[in-house]
Amino acid sequence: KEIERVLRPLGLPITCSSDLLPVSGEFERFTASILNAATRPKLSAYLGSLVGPVRPGQLRLMRSSGGIMSAVEASTYPARAMFSGPAGGVIATRALAARAGWNEVAALDMGGTSTDVCLVRPDTTVSDSTIAGLPLSIPAVEVHTVGCGGGSLARVDAGGALRVGPQSAGADPGPACYGKGTEPTVTDAHIALGHMGAQTLLQGDFPIDPDRSVRAVETLAQKLGLSTRKAAEGILKIAEINMMRALLVITVQRAVDPARVPLIAYGGAGGLHAAGLCRLLEMPLAVVPEHPGAFSAVGLALASESAEHIVPVMRELDSLDRRSLEKLTENAKKKALRHLPHGNVKLTASVRYAGQGRCLSVPLAHPLHRKAAAAHEHLFGFVPQERALELVEIHARVEHAPRKLPLASKTRRAKTPEPKALRRPPVGGTAWPVFDRATVAVGQSLSGPCLLEEFTGVTVVPEGWRCTAHAHGLSVQPG
Repeated sequence: KEIERVLRPLGLPITCSSDLLPVSGEFERFTASILNAATRPKLSAYLGSLVGPVRPGQLRLMRSSGGIMSAVEASTYPARAMFSGPAGGVIATRALAARAGWNEVAALDMGGTSTDVCLVRPDTTVSDSTIAGLPLSIPAVEVHTVGCGGGSLARVDAGGALRVGPQSAGADPGPACYGKGTEPTVTDAHIALGHMGAQTLLQGDFPIDPDRSVRAVETLAQKLGLSTRKAAEGILKIAEINMMRALLVITVQRAVDPARVPLIAYGGAGGLHAAGLCRLLEMPLAVVPEHPGAFSAVGLALASESAEHIVPVMRELDSLDRRSLEKLTENAKKKALRHLPHGNVKLTASVRYAGQGRCLSVPLAHPLHRKAAAAHEHLFGFVPQERALELVEIHARVEHAPRKLPLASKTRRAKTPEPKALRRPPVGGTAWPVFDRATVAVGQSLSGPCLLEEFTGVTVVPEGWRCTAHAHGLSVQPG
């Protein structure tokens, strides 16, 4: 603090670790401060250029743990907003699950270069994250990411096996169908199999060349000694296995049976793989929300303003009497409410057993010993015996009530939807009836195989599956 006071008159941007991340762990504080300091000059300048044009409105940003932060806080502490995109999707997923009456769902956000997955509960905990191998211990939604998206490149490795990702064609040159690239991607495989056509992306506002996709997949097929169709199917199977592994991390590895968890699939490519992932993991159903490619932005719109404060403790819980613990709790509450008066305060405790390096986040309520033991047993299957429980930090989060997710109209149409086209795959196979999703009213169902197209995504309904429109989204399941 004294060094900061002396340097401040120089007018330099200063990141003080005790303000950014007041937690135990010198290395974690240091790397968070380095990441913040490295990004602060450019982000501050960029945000400064946006403040004026949005007036009389006020510029707000999503923090990594969900909730809205001011432009001033984001300019000073950009590290707190590094995972703002995935956080928006998690907020929207939690709102959808609440409207559907589900306590636990798996969120899958598949975009162009990667796929983010998260197990979403009403009290979804935040966790530490990493960037370029460095820990970023800023509170953030617990998202697991794999390098698998629509632009992921398919290739043959040195052993002759088919690989998909993590390398990506990016936006430039992009998939072969964009007209620049020549290497096949997941998107090109979908086009070869008829899941998308020349007028699919942005309802034709972004034209593509299906012939280039077929030629790219055909070149790969020749290296593998397969037909073009088999190679395209193989690309999608491997992509789905990569995403399945990510979903296993957030379910099976956390003692959650995926057969009891609905899948919420969004992002531009989420609906293309929703049914395939449900089949692999035997999940009960998948839901593709309206406007899937913009669903994370919906979460940004639903989020309320929030603020966070961390109080470091680093004491054995038994050494704190009830009065001392209440004093620490009230101190955390007061400091959080300074940033956002009249908000709802949520208190959590970071705890660990003596000798452990990683903390568990549990609600700060009495008896804390019992809550910590239950959380440890749920995650790891046992409770450490004869080890002291340490209270490492108290986290106070204050926020206003979030907005509710608007639902689709419940008005039913008597008329059965008619397909707008019949698309035959360029590489052969069964033709796909193509429906405009907007023509499928709440309560109506369609049997696969079929495709439902909208402005920001496509939903694939395989043979033997059905889709039903609900107020909260389009469900896809066997039957």
